[in-house]
Amino acid sequence: MCTLIDAYVHFIDHACHTEKNSKGKVYADGGIYALNLRSGLLRFLCLVTNGTQRHQEIPVLRDHIEKQNKGNNSSQKHLYVYDKAVTDFIWWDRQKRHANYMISMLKENSIATLVESIPFDSQHEINTGVEAYSVYENKGIKFNVVDYRDPETGKLHRFVTTLPMTINPGTIAMLYFKRWTIEKTFNNTKTRCSSF
Repeated sequence: MCTLIDAYVHFIDHACHTEKNSKGKVYADGGIYALNLRSGLLRFLCLVTNGTQRHQEIPVLRDHIEKQNKGNNSSQKHLYVYDKAVTDFIWWDRQKRHANYMISMLKENSIATLVESIPFDSQHEINTGVEAYSVYENKGIKFNVVDYRDPETGKLHRFVTTLPMTINPGTIAMLYFKRWTIEKTFNNTKTRCSSF
């Protein structure tokens, strides 16, 4: 069993009655939401800020995953599809022991060394647009990178993942692109909520 989670942080304007912090400031209320890419169900994952404190979303997400690990059923796998701010290779490498995997965008300034190419079926329809599938290394941690050129726009995207190299590179690219559907989900949610 594998749960596909597209985590997305969402901030909303604070309510007029939100208490100010000790410095008299109020921040936008924000939380991380998860869209299950298998079922399409949206759920609240964890709180980033309640309006009185400002937190960074990545440490909050990590704390949530670490707490989840303590009670995690080892047969349950989680795949987090997140933006490129999430790529802490050492931390994600440790998460594989808890069956937590990730797909993200490789930062342009990431320092990594090419280790080897991964063979894949370039003729398979799922891999259309994939130019390379490779193992890279950063500080002794190995991870896989998919070089994918969008057939419609010609733009090159580089996806990084901790998934096993047996996964088709085209599947990895498809899963990342599906995360953009969450923005449509949030737009629909905000539109419907504002009509009440």
